[in-house]
Amino acid sequence: ENPFQNYTYVFAPQCSRDFWMGNAIKVDYGQDCSVSHYGSPNGIAVMDWVFYNLKETLQSVVVSGSSAGGYGSLYHGARLANMVQTLSRNVEVSWLGDSAPGVAVAPSSWGINNGGILSEILSPSPTGFLKVILPEEGSSIYWFLETHRLMIQKIGENFPCMRMGEFNFDNDTIQAAFFGSSGDALFNQVCPAQNCSSLWPIEALSALTNTTLPNYSFFWAHGTNHTIVLNETFFSLSGKVFANGKQQVSVGLPQWFSSYLLNFTGNCTAEAIPTPRPTTTSRPPPPTLTPKPEPACFPANARVELINGSRVRMIDLQIGDRVRTGKDSFSDIFFFGHRMTTGTFWFKELRTTKGVVVVSSNHLVWASKGLIPAGYISRGELVQWGDGTMTKVESVSWVRSSGIFNPHTFDGSIVVDGVLASCFTTAVYPVLGQVLLAPFRVLYQLGLTVPSILDDSLPTVVSSHPTLH
Repeated sequence: ENPFQNYTYVFAPQCSRDFWMGNAIKVDYGQDCSVSHYGSPNGIAVMDWVFYNLKETLQSVVVSGSSAGGYGSLYHGARLANMVQTLSRNVEVSWLGDSAPGVAVAPSSWGINNGGILSEILSPSPTGFLKVILPEEGSSIYWFLETHRLMIQKIGENFPCMRMGEFNFDNDTIQAAFFGSSGDALFNQVCPAQNCSSLWPIEALSALTNTTLPNYSFFWAHGTNHTIVLNETFFSLSGKVFANGKQQVSVGLPQWFSSYLLNFTGNCTAEAIPTPRPTTTSRPPPPTLTPKPEPACFPANARVELINGSRVRMIDLQIGDRVRTGKDSFSDIFFFGHRMTTGTFWFKELRTTKGVVVVSSNHLVWASKGLIPAGYISRGELVQWGDGTMTKVESVSWVRSSGIFNPHTFDGSIVVDGVLASCFTTAVYPVLGQVLLAPFRVLYQLGLTVPSILDDSLPTVVSSHPTLH
């Protein structure tokens, strides 16, 4: 029996070296397996998909994560809890952390404190709802137990109807090892790794028991394993397995958590539910009642530069046109994900000191934070211009415009109205997108014409990946 059968379930697996909170980090795991962990934009994209596609039927949502995913799932879950407040009915959002009690170390190169999900939920962000200031970066380490527990406390207080639970093994060898290696940072003193490792159960249990919230509980099991989710499917890539799926664990976690949800006695009354409030991350009313996202593209009047120096509108672009993709680079357009001249759609207008670009909110744009969705760029941030310089965003607003066009270049990027953008979106990132479009690149290189039906839609094999739209 599945105690979560009536829940919408969102899961963040482990092995995300940026805790699902950073913007970009590439890690070589050996065996020809390298991973670019765009944890924060990936997590944001998933929550946006859940909200915008399921908001008409959402009732109860469990957001869960294992190990590194346990950290990020907390903040992405809180963001989802904030988003559902804009709905006209109560939607229950719950969080289950698996083996992520807050003893963590993160070098600044992981990009956790430089934008991403934390800038979405912390002040002074316009969309921030947690009044928490992160500690200053010290050397290369700045994320540790006290801050994580403070965030849990603040999230629980801000969302009294959000059930929060955690699971840990008391002798988790992986967490103990990380704790030992970070002992100097945690205790600000010399601490041999073996001694610090032995302190992990004491410090972790103390952190859990000192988290006093009516809507919070934890499960402390006896064992040495790391995480309750041990299926290899969740922890493998390119033939490399990151966790031992042969381990078997039976500690009653699903029964405990489902019982906790059903018998929740926290301060969740009508008075405790915050008044629904719109935020700048909320999407404007869609043009139809169909609860699906609008295509991620550019409007018909957006302009690009051809290799001859002329500037042409999207509506006038053709396959084979060579367009600017960077300061000194041009690339052929070999495919259109969408090329529709009719209909009006919602776009984000980014007005900068150098010009204005209009783009769908989940289209990826190069900014000072890296490659991020246009919808998460706010006033005062910097976006990259086609000549390689950065320009400041003076205002951000929603606008309606005609047509949807998404040209794909061999470079995977394109300069539109001066701003450097990707040809892809948040649903699937560029590396996978390039693989999915490989057949169309081959057709183009062979001199074959892509069927005109693709002007309005994609074949089934491609249309299942919204990033290509």
